[in-house]
Amino acid sequence: MTQQPTWHPGAPQAPQRKRGWLVGLLVAGVVVLLALVVAVALVVVRPWEDDDTAADPKSEPPPPGEIAGDIDGDGRGDAVAVYADLEDLSTSTHVWSSTGSSFEGPMSEDLPFGSADEPLIGDWDGDGARTVIGWDPVSGNIRAWDESFDDVELTDVGGDDDFSLVAGDFDGDGRTDLAASDSETDGEITIFVLLSNGDGFDAPAEWATVADLEGSGSVLAPGDFNADGVDDLLAFVDSPFNGTAEESADARDTTLLTSTGTSFEVGELAAAPEVDLEEYEALVGDFDGSGQPQVLSQEYDDDTTSVRVFTWDGAALQEDLAFQVDTNTADGELVETVSLSVSDVDGDGLDDLVGIARDTEREETGVVVFRSTGAGFAEGETWGEVPDCDNCTSWMARGR
Repeated sequence: MTQQPTWHPGAPQAPQRKRGWLVGLLVAGVVVLLALVVAVALVVVRPWEDDDTAADPKSEPPPPGEIAGDIDGDGRGDAVAVYADLEDLSTSTHVWSSTGSSFEGPMSEDLPFGSADEPLIGDWDGDGARTVIGWDPVSGNIRAWDESFDDVELTDVGGDDDFSLVAGDFDGDGRTDLAASDSETDGEITIFVLLSNGDGFDAPAEWATVADLEGSGSVLAPGDFNADGVDDLLAFVDSPFNGTAEESADARDTTLLTSTGTSFEVGELAAAPEVDLEEYEALVGDFDGSGQPQVLSQEYDDDTTSVRVFTWDGAALQEDLAFQVDTNTADGELVETVSLSVSDVDGDGLDDLVGIARDTEREETGVVVFRSTGAGFAEGETWGEVPDCDNCTSWMARGR
């Protein structure tokens, strides 16, 4: 006879099979729910990804419309040069398209003689595409050509003026404006601005006067030096007389002309470093990726060319010695690099240098690139071929 177990009040009861199954099911459901919550959180947070990109906008290349020198809109800076044949009195414009490691082209077009002797690059109509802007100092006509060389006559500002134009957005409307300095009185310079109206340029308007100078020479460098979204001008001017005429002949001062959108506020004069700005104009670019404009001077001394880079600290120019580079070497060969321009040829957000190289016989040999590493410039590399023109003078287009 089988003995039945005896139940005593207060003693633990044997678990019932059905209730244990329900508890297990509930536990499993909670585990699955928690797993789903964790999975969703991981997808949202994505901790395996490095978030340095969000913290450092320069770790990602800028949008194509912000790439210096990008003519064809592919996100890489290109190169533009104007050739003037002084024998048959002809002018031609040439555009090299960057592949990121070399130049294709050039695509070339003949233009009226002298119609683009002051080539600039800019977005004069605010459509996001850069074009070549040419100024004829004789006729006074300002014209523009896009990558297909569609010719647009913009403005007639009159000729016979002895000044050079620079390009920048001086009123912050997203369109490229033009500025120039002129002098009718020794010891004083006047700054004029031609604002873009989308269909052309307004007549030159006086925006500032810099007085009490030794002479009337000036070089203008456009850029947003106070980081307010509107381009200013850094002016290199003749120093006030403070010694012999010989001592002050090559002396320069700098002053920041801060744009208000309708005029320039003239800053204090500060002694400028000894830079050679007679034969070559000052260039402006973002060579270190900081977002702050840097001023580049091309030096020429006894057939030796080099560049120096400066940053405006709010009161004076400070030289960045890391960016000094000898531009007399390309592909390991001795060359002379002339007429430099600024272009981000590989689209990495670091502005590079592009120039025309000549050999020891002063024959043009190619289009040379000095790429920025962010901490300096690499040795020159030949990226493209130059047009065959024995009697030509060439200029690289300036502007970003």
